[in-house]
Amino acid sequence: MSTRETPSVPAASPNTPAATTTPTAEAVAERRRAERVAVDSPVLVHVDGMTPLDGRICNLSANGVLVAVEQGLPLGAEARLEIALDDEPSPLLVRGLVVRALREPAGERPVRLAFCFIHPSASAVRRVSRLVFS
Repeated sequence: MSTRETPSVPAASPNTPAATTTPTAEAVAERRRAERVAVDSPVLVHVDGMTPLDGRICNLSANGVLVAVEQGLPLGAEARLEIALDDEPSPLLVRGLVVRALREPAGERPVRLAFCFIHPSASAVRRVSRLVFS
């Protein structure tokens, strides 16, 4: 069962330059453009030169995902995300940019990383939209 979260900033127009270019970490951190849904699903975070990070999704939107992992990544790091979605035989594969990193109190694990999707495919957008807007 998913829970909806209200965005803190009104939705941006799809005609804005940010919708057609790769966003900067700072720009994305300043706005939340889409409705979020609480989701508890596994995710693999692939970063070049590193062992993949196992994690759990905290919430998902049409524009990005918040994941809990055991190891942090720097702001602006790019990753390939392999997201397992309920009732889907194959994982959702998208590229993401770390736009926010949150540690639990006293530096404990897990670390929560907010990723903005980078140029998701039309298929990925459809799959995420079905979940978020269902």
